[in-house]
Amino acid sequence: MPQDCRCLPRAAEGNAVGQHQRFLEYLVTFLALGVLALLGMLYVLNAIGSLPPPPVTATYCIDEKFKFLAERDLDDVDLLAVGSSVTWRNLDMTPFAAKGIAERPINAAPCYLHMDQVAFLARFLLDHLDRVKTVVSVVAPRDFANCNEAERAFFSPDRAAPYVFEGASPLYVYITNFRPTPFLRDAWHIAEKRSSPKVFGPLFMDGYGSGPIEGTSTWSPPPRFDGTCFDALADFEAMLAERGVRLVLVSFPSSPDWLAAHDPHGDVTREFESRLRASLSDDGSLFQPSAAFAFDRSRYFDYVHLQWEGAQEFSSTVAGWLAARPAAAGG
Repeated sequence: MPQDCRCLPRAAEGNAVGQHQRFLEYLVTFLALGVLALLGMLYVLNAIGSLPPPPVTATYCIDEKFKFLAERDLDDVDLLAVGSSVTWRNLDMTPFAAKGIAERPINAAPCYLHMDQVAFLARFLLDHLDRVKTVVSVVAPRDFANCNEAERAFFSPDRAAPYVFEGASPLYVYITNFRPTPFLRDAWHIAEKRSSPKVFGPLFMDGYGSGPIEGTSTWSPPPRFDGTCFDALADFEAMLAERGVRLVLVSFPSSPDWLAAHDPHGDVTREFESRLRASLSDDGSLFQPSAAFAFDRSRYFDYVHLQWEGAQEFSSTVAGWLAARPAAAGG
């Protein structure tokens, strides 16, 4: 009897170990099958041209810009445009190269960002682009509407850097940050968004990374300002100055319809641009107010985006103004 009693706990222990081992085997098998299924789906979507960009942020128009950057040689970039879609949609880099302001300009602006997030993205990019001497940012009131600290670091630099700058496979990003619902939603429309036979798709980008847009939109929100966004601009300028990089800040001319609805006497614009100036303290920084530009309402897509013909004219004016100040190119 004592010998039998000693055997029973060992048998139970053996069964428990066996069950635990089988659970681990099932778990590993399940995970392996899941990864294989994901890889198969990525392969099929890529083959039919419907593969969304690697989900660095899981916001398609931001991730598409990371994809654009990852697919290019960025070693010689000497002028960087960064901002929200106000910069992405409105700044054509062609005249910057044509006028000799930069040899390798690039528009690295994505969409949706507020000023503190612009600074976060710029710091990440400049950590890897050591030849940049000028940063250009086109801003509008919407960029200063909300700078929530919790949303400032909107992507993981450790995840993005190997993919964007080191030629690492994007599979790591797909697997580690996969989110089924936005991924499948984007896969349904991504090919159409990247191009269109009649007009520029909303994700189309030229060789410099600019995002031409055509059509019209009625989006016209009222102005709202967050003081921490202006603090973020000051910190942004200070970060650039520490690196020996000049900031060129351009205030975008809001559409006539938006001005009529929200700023009929120009008070909002004057306050906004006064706060922009007050946020800048480095002697090397350049600021161009919106009064330097005037466009007919037919040139606007919405209140902060010009259709491409207007954007080209806007960019040519900015580049001409900057070319008259050779030091702005940091040469």
